[in-house]
Amino acid sequence: MAARHGIPRAQQVLVSVLLGILIVVIVGVGVRMLYPPPVQNDAQLQRLNDEQRALDSSRRLVGKLSGKHEAYFKNLSTEIAAKKEALQSGREAWHRNSTIALVALGALLMGLSLIRVDRRWAVKDGLFLGGFFTICYAVVWSFAESSAVVSFAVLGVALAVVLVIGYLRLVQSRKLNVVRSTRVEPTPPAA
Repeated sequence: MAARHGIPRAQQVLVSVLLGILIVVIVGVGVRMLYPPPVQNDAQLQRLNDEQRALDSSRRLVGKLSGKHEAYFKNLSTEIAAKKEALQSGREAWHRNSTIALVALGALLMGLSLIRVDRRWAVKDGLFLGGFFTICYAVVWSFAESSAVVSFAVLGVALAVVLVIGYLRLVQSRKLNVVRSTRVEPTPPAA
């Protein structure tokens, strides 16, 4: 197994992959911690649902509610539907925004891997893999909760980022290999 800078290649690949996995976990937890999902007020919604069920049970037993109670029942139904819709709207916005943040952070990490550091290629590859895994996580995340349009847009941006940065990495790697192969080793002076 070929070694680079005295470290076996398999060990460098392992470090790169583990660094990439660790990065995606840190980014995922960080986005969720710094941008938490909307909080559902379960107690209030539960109270409204309980009141609605009690009125509905009374209506079934008696046959018909008084005008005042019937209006209150309709008002409860409207209020519950409005709260559920507001919560759903907040969740959709949160999913969309967190997906965008994940794609942006993944692209940033992949971009950081383009910084030329000849001796630390395991770290560069770890950053690249961490960015790639973060973008993959964002794509899966967008499919889980977002609309088809958002998922398609996230997938398109992810594809563009991976293609551009992957291409730049390949070009950078080829240039580095050309420079290494054309280096002239100094010859010792003739005695």
